[in-house]
Formats: sequence, structure tokens, C-alpha cells
Amino acid sequence: MIAEICKTIMGRISSYELLNNLLPGAIYVVAVERLTDFRIFTDDALRNIIISYTVGLIISRIGSLVIEELLKKIKKGKWLERVNYEEYVRAEKRDDNGQLRRLSMTNNAYRSLTATFVCILLTVCLSLIWPNISTFPWIRQIFVILGLIIVITVICFSYKKQTRYVTKRVKTMNKEP
Repeated sequence: MIAEICKTIMGRISSYELLNNLLPGAIYVVAVERLTDFRIFTDDALRNIIISYTVGLIISRIGSLVIEELLKKIKKGKWLERVNYEEYVRAEKRDDNGQLRRLSMTNNAYRSLTATFVCILLTVCLSLIWPNISTFPWIRQIFVILGLIIVITVICFSYKKQTRYVTKRVKTMNKEP
């Protein structure tokens, strides 16, 4: 039964979600479990898919909100050039074979993988100091609270950014005959 549920979930995950959420989440969890004493996966395959997807979703948003913004600032925006969203929507409509959409998906996958390895690096660094703070349970609780605040902030800003994309797309679509 669990195998059927996992198969159904995997069948419903788009290639975009697979590349940008599930894969980065799985890479992160496996790397963290191999490189640190932290344990995240369980014996339940369904839970592991949910954990990987959720971790990957958060990492993907970190990529979008932090990594992308930092890269745009390098060399005053010349290192990472972007087109405005209206131009992208118009080009996407003219792209009959879907190449632009695939390129964008691959582009976002690279950004998510960059964020994945940055998060792995930060987690490994945290694991080095974790034993020293384990003697003070309240410090661990502060780390957990700060972590949750960061995740909530990332998700809120992601929601704001996604809402902006939806709004721009609607306005662009309504401008055209």
C-alpha cells in the first residue's frame, strides 16, 4: 500500500517540482546524514518523500530569494542578467517548441542546486558547533526558534514574489488582444 501511495505521489510531481524541490531536498538530506550526526530520514518511504520535497521546497525558495539576489548584485547586475517578466511572457508565447520553458526550468534547477550545496555547507558548519551547545538546552531551543523564523520569512517572501509573478502575468495577458 505504501508503495502504491509513493508511486501515485511520484506520478503527480511535475518535472519542474522533481528538479527544483524533490531532488535538492533528497540531496540535502542524504548529504547531511552522511556528513553529520543529524538524522532526518525515517524508515517510512512516504515520510521520506514528504521530508525531501518540503526541505527541497524551502531550499528552492532560498535559492530564489537569497542566491539569485546575491548573484544579481555581483558586478552591479552584469554577472547575472535578467529580462523583465513581460518580455519573458511574450517570448514564451512565441516559443512553439517549449524550449524557453525547458531552459528556464534548467536555469531554476541550477539555482536550486547552488542553494542546496550552500545549505549543506551551512549545516555541516552548524554540526561542528552543535555538540558544544548541546549542554545548554535553551540555546538549542533558540536555534530552533531562529530556524523557524527564517523558514517562515523565506516562505512569506516567496509568496510575495510568486504573487507578483501571477499579477504581472495576468496584466501582460490582459494587455494583448
